[in-house]
Amino acid sequence: MSLSTLYLSTFNRTILLSMTVPRKLWVVVVVLFACLPSLWVVCWDWNGASFASHYDDDMVYYVSAKSLAEKGSYRLLHLPGEPPSTKFPPLWPAWLSLAWRIEPRFPENLVVAKWLSWLLVPFYLGGICWWFLNLALRRWETAMLLVFVGSAPLFLHLAGSFMSEILFGLLLFAVVALSRDPSCEKRALAAGFTSGLCFLTRTAGLALLPGVAAWYWWLGQRRQAAAFLAGMAPAILGWTLWSSNHRPADLDVSLAYYFGYNDSLQTVGTLAERVQMVGQNAAALPLQVGRNLIFYAGSEVLPTYLVHLVGLVALVGAAQLGFTAYTGFAVCLLAMLSCWTYPPMERLVFPLLPLAAVGFYRSLKKGCEVFLTAVRKAEFLAKAIGASGLLAIAGVLVFALHSQIELLSSYPELMQQAQIWRKKKEEVYQWIQGQPAAFWIATTDGELYLYTGQKAVSFHPPTTGFYRGDLQAAREWVASLPFPRGMPPPTRLFWTPGGFELDPEDMRWVRKRLDEKLAPPLLDCGEIVVFGLDRVRGSAARDVR
Repeated sequence: MSLSTLYLSTFNRTILLSMTVPRKLWVVVVVLFACLPSLWVVCWDWNGASFASHYDDDMVYYVSAKSLAEKGSYRLLHLPGEPPSTKFPPLWPAWLSLAWRIEPRFPENLVVAKWLSWLLVPFYLGGICWWFLNLALRRWETAMLLVFVGSAPLFLHLAGSFMSEILFGLLLFAVVALSRDPSCEKRALAAGFTSGLCFLTRTAGLALLPGVAAWYWWLGQRRQAAAFLAGMAPAILGWTLWSSNHRPADLDVSLAYYFGYNDSLQTVGTLAERVQMVGQNAAALPLQVGRNLIFYAGSEVLPTYLVHLVGLVALVGAAQLGFTAYTGFAVCLLAMLSCWTYPPMERLVFPLLPLAAVGFYRSLKKGCEVFLTAVRKAEFLAKAIGASGLLAIAGVLVFALHSQIELLSSYPELMQQAQIWRKKKEEVYQWIQGQPAAFWIATTDGELYLYTGQKAVSFHPPTTGFYRGDLQAAREWVASLPFPRGMPPPTRLFWTPGGFELDPEDMRWVRKRLDEKLAPPLLDCGEIVVFGLDRVRGSAARDVR
């Protein structure tokens, strides 16, 4: 049986069960069906290594988890001096620290961490299923949408990853459930406390503070709004005070990324640049919402515009749900992402995936009703418009279904390639372990430390150039090899094709400049190169003041 046949067969059985099984049992069955795509993907990654170090943040989480498990403190062990971790809230690293307690050896504990992440998926999908049913969706509609969410491209990747989105989503729907009865002060207090846990999982949870409080206030529930704020305030105040008191002073650009978001906000200088940044971020958000719903990795203009349109249609449909605790959070989150100093990526709008799925479905359903009405009219023009609209909707659905099946079908090959790439890096890490201790500039700083025990720092270029459309400044900045003030000059450079927030073409340009500047590499494995920064032709690294 082909993967596409299996996928469609599972989907059809889920729909049929919605009509024959009692509700409580049906919820369990449909949630388990919706878990199958992510379970299948996670099982392909037998040792968890393919999910590791995909983002800049995941191995930083894992380094902090190691610190919690082994030292009982929340620190960035891979940086010289092992400073406290003040950027990422501690709840997700605390969960990952269980992997270090169960299996202290790395990378053997990656498989434990992978399953710790996936075990949250059934509970997260259960919360989504509850929310769908409370929207007065019929059972077959809930089953269809839940399977769609469970096989969404980003969901499949995050389900077994070392990122915090699944835990955040689980807590988010706990907040939605607790705030269902806006007249109960105790539930409002509990919703505030749970929102605090969301904030301690991801800083994006801060959007719950104005979003949910404003919803209570809009309903005239002033006491409940105050109870919600009282429940959430301790987490926000506690983490803010702790991080501000433990954050190193006088940070330069090279280190600011590791310790908070305020310094990156200051890199966007003039008012005109800030306005441009907000405009570009806001315009990009529908595309990122669409990428949560439909898998498309190409760069062709027409499909990209189609994905952008899907996201816009989903947001319009979601707006029709009215003002709720969830939609209030969504509005505040989108506003936060518009003001953030990096172009938004699809992962940042992942908490809105269930809302976008419902919005997309409602918009398509409404569109079908309008176009069917037009087809039934006598006028030729109305029939033509109605038929064209129905064909367009059918085309979008076929494109979406084909994309999901294509994504699932490609995972075995992608995982095999990831395993090959992992083996290459592990061989280089074994070579590094036999070398004298050094301070590294690395495209994968946290991972290098975990494999070798050697300290490392990565680069995160100032973002102004991204909004000016001038990536040359970021290229030049990385090629200059800036090193952080207050730390010893780096003596080694670990180079891979991806990293430093530059695309492969930019990385090739930087690599060419480094070949001109640095002495021949200490190790050259083609895709992975180790340079000695103390063996240079000119001035290799410069201090950033």
